[in-house]
Amino acid sequence: MFTQKIFYWQIIKKITPAIIVISVAFLAINYFKSATNQILIDIEQQQNLAFVLANRSQTAIRLKEDFAKIGNPEEKIINARLPVDNILEFSSSLDSLGIRYSLPQMVSFSPPVDEFQVDFGINLTANAFSLINYLQSFETLPYLAKINTVSLSTTGRNWDEVSNITIGGKLFTRPSVY
Repeated sequence: MFTQKIFYWQIIKKITPAIIVISVAFLAINYFKSATNQILIDIEQQQNLAFVLANRSQTAIRLKEDFAKIGNPEEKIINARLPVDNILEFSSSLDSLGIRYSLPQMVSFSPPVDEFQVDFGINLTANAFSLINYLQSFETLPYLAKINTVSLSTTGRNWDEVSNITIGGKLFTRPSVY
């Protein structure tokens, strides 16, 4: 006879293959999904690494170019400090600045304070624009020097009129025998 037990048994026999197929399909989908996600993560990491490597390569190339521009900084620093008994090069550079900007100037040097610095003074006749250009060019001189004072005296009412300018500074030197 057809009992309830047989009925359930028949249903289970018919449904079991479908449940197995669905379970295998579900497991396969999850496996392929996780494998695909892992592949995407690997691709993203490789792209990030390629980007970082490209940036590092560009940085290395830029650093090489910058170091080539800088040259040997130790040599530049040594050459920026003239021998205390031979500051003629610095004086000539100041004269060249005056000639470049057509500024009448008088440069004077004090006796060396010690073997590492010499005080200097510059008296100019210029307007403010010429003074600014002169000072900007002074900054580019390849010597270790600093300006301590700048005084301006004018008889005019405008700051751009011709003025008498006094500049005081220090030239840092090295001992004669280095």
